[in-house]
Amino acid sequence: MEPRKFGECVDDIVKHLQQAKAKWESIDCLGRPSQDGDREIRTTVLISFSVLPGEKETLSWKKKLKMLMPSGTSLPMEFVEGEVIE
Repeated sequence: MEPRKFGECVDDIVKHLQQAKAKWESIDCLGRPSQDGDREIRTTVLISFSVLPGEKETLSWKKKLKMLMPSGTSLPMEFVEGEVIE
């Protein structure tokens, strides 16, 4: 269910990052175990940047990007620094 929600908003995320002239490298969703210990796999949105934005910019972008997600959806979002080589 969560990967489908990611699929519904990924184009809007890309559009927002492009408008903000963010130097992003890749966007993906990955599965991770839930933190409460049950067996459900949760989805995390992972956005990599060639250079991480500053803390203030990061918080602002995360807030705006979460608002682009479908109603009732709040996927965790992580920013990492690194380049995609291949």
